[in-house]
Amino acid sequence: SHPVTQRTVALPDGARHVEVLDGVAFVASGTAVVAIELVSGDVLQTLDLGGALTGLAREGETLFAMDKAGTLTALDISGVQMVALDTLAVADGGGEVFVGGGIAYLAAQGARGGFATVDVSDPGDLTLISNSDVAAGFRPDLAVAADGSAHALVIGNASYASAPLINSANDATAVAKVLERAGFKVDLKVNASQKQMQDAVTAFG
Repeated sequence: SHPVTQRTVALPDGARHVEVLDGVAFVASGTAVVAIELVSGDVLQTLDLGGALTGLAREGETLFAMDKAGTLTALDISGVQMVALDTLAVADGGGEVFVGGGIAYLAAQGARGGFATVDVSDPGDLTLISNSDVAAGFRPDLAVAADGSAHALVIGNASYASAPLINSANDATAVAKVLERAGFKVDLKVNASQKQMQDAVTAFG
């Protein structure tokens, strides 16, 4: 059967991103996260975070919101009301956000590109792992997708002949350790050749 529209809810600032938990839709709308009861369409709460929201992601009963200025906010959505737990200003953020295994991946906007990473395993104490190590915006910076396999391929190359990077190898190692602590099986490649990267991606599937 085809999807059928059951209800529409008009929001003055539109809807940029939606996450759903236990019959409640959490909507990034303008500078606010709006909680809407799906059956009735009633707005349960509007929590203004102060900046134009660009991304929203959920892990368990915690919601993570990113705004255009690069501020990541963790929200507890386990109760009747959303409650802000912590915020972190990230220089290389401002785009979409993906969260998995206790790590937030924040798409850097503008000319830089790449992703910043944040340890969100304790939502009350957001901790920056690394800003983007990309010198120019020629790499993917829109979103991250998970396949549910609990396997991770982490590549950190620093030894570029024309423009060596400063932190990427150390950052990759740090991210790999966080993923391993979260239960992922990690394949870490540092300063890999093009063929080694291609082989690793092929093996990763």
